[in-house]
Amino acid sequence: MSAVAPVRALRAHLRGRPVGLLGVLVVLIAGVFAVVWGTYRSTPPRFALVDAGLVSQFAIGRVVAYPEQQFYVVGLADGRLRAVDGYVEASGCAVRWTPDDDRGRARNVDGAPGAYVDACSGGAWYANGDAIPPTAEPLRTFHLEYRTVADGQHLWVEVLGDRSRRP
Repeated sequence: MSAVAPVRALRAHLRGRPVGLLGVLVVLIAGVFAVVWGTYRSTPPRFALVDAGLVSQFAIGRVVAYPEQQFYVVGLADGRLRAVDGYVEASGCAVRWTPDDDRGRARNVDGAPGAYVDACSGGAWYANGDAIPPTAEPLRTFHLEYRTVADGQHLWVEVLGDRSRRP
């Protein structure tokens, strides 16, 4: 059976009907237009730069919460800072830092307790955002910038989207 046969059969079936081949062609063009329009009109992600404060306020192993923007800043063992997303895309819920959760001891700085917990999925993560098994995916992390302003060096966190509207 050739590739032309189904087209001929469809054409013969539609001949004499009110829809006709022209109607099918119009619907096909409209569908292609909708796909192309949706592809090029999709809204790109928005980012916001948030001043997390003076760098001197952060310490190794300490987790600082920013509930308004739903992220945390943690001091890593090597002295670097990391901004951890407090929102889990898969569950649609915000995580909560629980400083007494013993599941984090295995990989937190100095074996300290503490874990981020997602009440919706039951997932848990170490202070640095890595997943605690059986949770599979780590928490998203954000880009950091250091800027010197009048009162000293500040940490700026580039967060994704409008953080104030999430649950």
